[in-house]
Amino acid sequence: MTYNYIVSTGDSTISGSVSSILNKNNLSHSRQQYLSRKYTILDKNGNPKVNPFYFDESIITGSNCSLLSLNSQTLLEGGFSTTEGKNRSYYNIEDSGNYTIDIENSLGNIIFDSELDLTSNDVLFYDKRINSSPFITGKTSASIGSWNDVVTNLLYKIDAVDPTADTIEMEEKYFLFFNGQKVVSFDYSTDLDDVTGIAFAIKKEDQVYEITGVADIYGSGFIEHHVDFYLNGMEEDVANLLQTYTGVYMIETGINCSFTLVNQETENYIL
Repeated sequence: MTYNYIVSTGDSTISGSVSSILNKNNLSHSRQQYLSRKYTILDKNGNPKVNPFYFDESIITGSNCSLLSLNSQTLLEGGFSTTEGKNRSYYNIEDSGNYTIDIENSLGNIIFDSELDLTSNDVLFYDKRINSSPFITGKTSASIGSWNDVVTNLLYKIDAVDPTADTIEMEEKYFLFFNGQKVVSFDYSTDLDDVTGIAFAIKKEDQVYEITGVADIYGSGFIEHHVDFYLNGMEEDVANLLQTYTGVYMIETGINCSFTLVNQETENYIL
């Protein structure tokens, strides 16, 4: 098992936090249709795609400021263009994205790629992040050393706009995802040599740090619900993550916490 935590306080004090509690670990809820029927996307069969999820527009306020995980797999936000039809405008998701956000025409709706099969039973969490476009590269080779070539390619793209000396510095400044799975160590992941797909990097926010390799965090100071937990690179439901204050050594479950009034008494007063 590979345990990886993203702690959004930045240090061991509450005053070190720069993240609003409303911006983390938001669970998307279902909605039957888009707010606007004029703008839609076609599914893989050429029919208007049913959209079962929406977000709180007071949290996600525009493009490139969200991070979504669908059934634990982190999705890549892409740009979009529209094709004008007779009565509708049809979305085209670009940049290899799994979804896109259009605040102007589809407020509150997550527009998913046509290949994604969605049901109301799926679980989608979303976070607000700093507004920045991801750095994206495709991996088409399955040869030895091909993963390091992908990381190097991303480093070149990042360094062109954000001077970054090497992969060590890139690992300090960016999160890296490959086919929806979070990558902890950027180099020497030889198990990824045999896989093709899409890799993307997004910039870390200020005062955010990672803890890797331990099942439980102790002494690292966090604000409740400000922790993202990845197990083998897949984001876990926060309901499966127990967050307690330090000093708690044992948690016992299955204990009935209700109580019964045994000797009920009634007092009468003459007014």
